[in-house]
Amino acid sequence: MSADAPLTLVLRFVEGINAHDVAAMCSLVTADHRLTDSLGVTVTGLDAVRASWASQFATVPDYHFKITRHFVNEAEIVLVGEASGSRAVNGVWQLDSSWSVPAALRATVRNGLLAECQVFADQEPIRSRLRGE
Repeated sequence: MSADAPLTLVLRFVEGINAHDVAAMCSLVTADHRLTDSLGVTVTGLDAVRASWASQFATVPDYHFKITRHFVNEAEIVLVGEASGSRAVNGVWQLDSSWSVPAALRATVRNGLLAECQVFADQEPIRSRLRGE
């Protein structure tokens, strides 16, 4: 694996996030992948991770992660930027529900695949928009 391979892998994963391509994302992770969302909820295993991302995209159909900086420490990568989206309920977009918050994603790579991803974002601005405030 080349020195930039872990970063390239994580960037491909983010491309999958932005394309809402759960299959592509899951092709880049280990079978025992651990995903921790910005609320601290952790799911483990390919099926649970697949379901978690599918649920995220159903709820926030325009979810997007824009990267402004990245940091690499061997097999650990941190991406910093902004997460944005708007809410849908039962497939119907909710008016005035769009949000944008500073966000980060920390990932670890093992044997050429993503072993762990953790998302960091301030949830209160999102919750405030969803409450209509």
